[in-house]
Amino acid sequence: MVEELEEMGIKLMISIWPTIDQNSDNYPKMLERGLLVQTERGVPITMDFLGNNGFMDPTNPDTREYIWNIIKQNYYDNGGANLLAR
Repeated sequence: MVEELEEMGIKLMISIWPTIDQNSDNYPKMLERGLLVQTERGVPITMDFLGNNGFMDPTNPDTREYIWNIIKQNYYDNGGANLLAR
């Protein structure tokens, strides 16, 4: 699809948001691995906006690696290599 869009002169952009919906398959995995922003007592900080969301912790190198692997698998490896710069 990316190639087809480029042939039409359309450049695709991917927007990565720092929120993780609690219903996402990734939420429990990220919570268990400590990849979400938490209070000092370990309680995840959440926001109720278009669902109940936690926030990925970009200060944690493991979070950045986890998110990059998801992006790589779903975009980069499927023809979006020219869209992403690590």
